Parts: sequence; structure tokens; C-alpha cells
Amino acid sequence: VLRKSDLGIVVDEKGSIFKPKDLEGKKIYFSPASVETLFMDSYFKAAGVDKSKVDLTSIDISAKVSTYLGGGGDGLRQPGRLLRGGRR
Repeated sequence: VLRKSDLGIVVDEKGSIFKPKDLEGKKIYFSPASVETLFMDSYFKAAGVDKSKVDLTSIDISAKVSTYLGGGGDGLRQPGRLLRGGRR
């Protein structure tokens, strides 16, 4: 497998997001100062996602993962492709 990018979105494996288009209508955390933020527009465009339909919520990078794992939001923008995993 040849990976084209190391940027993506982490989502819960028990959730309703299976492909990028499923992000529409969902709350996704991102950190404005993070490198992956520079590529959000191209990510959504390449995936055929209407960015205006995604609730992109800015959050401090130090709180992003803990807030998501605590049950907030539907996913988080993170280095790595669209990943599905359980919340502990």
C-alpha cells in the first residue's frame, strides 16, 4: 500500500462515520496552529466533502485529544488518515 498523505481524521469505530462524506453534519475538532490545518481545504475538496456542512470546532491542541476521548465531538483532525477506533 502506498500512502499518499499522513493527514486525516480520527473517529469512533462505533460511530456513524465510515467515509469522508459522512463528516457532513458532524462536529470535528481541529487546532488552528497545527500543521494539518493548512491542508483542511484540500482534504475536503479531494474527498468530495462540503466543508460548509462540517462543524469545524477550533480547540487548543493540548485539549483536543482529551476533549474528544471524553465524549465531545464526532472526530478530530490529526496526522493520519481517516481512522476508526474505540473511545476508552
